Amino acid sequence: HAASLPVAMIPNCAATRHAHFSLDGSGVAELTPPSLDQWPVISWDVGPRARKVNLDTLTREDIATWEPGETLLLSGKMLTGRDAAHRRLLSMLDKGEGLP
Repeated sequence: HAASLPVAMIPNCAATRHAHFSLDGSGVAELTPPSLDQWPVISWDVGPRARKVNLDTLTREDIATWEPGETLLLSGKMLTGRDAAHRRLLSMLDKGEGLP
């Protein structure tokens, strides 16, 4: 998505979570979360092209050194939102206000 340049992200949110159940009208649905020991152990090797990026100290010079295909390991404060939030943030910037 062009608005995500130079970094494309796919954050997992409620829209990507799934729960399966049947409602039969017999009462309140009780959804018991699985035990954490049932979850698979996942190991991930980020490889040699990974770079740690602290968003709290990021500069334009830092961004200029990024290369296409690099994996960026992001940390720090990040503002996220959808359409109305983007509109509000843009309005705040247009008025010379700081971001929340």
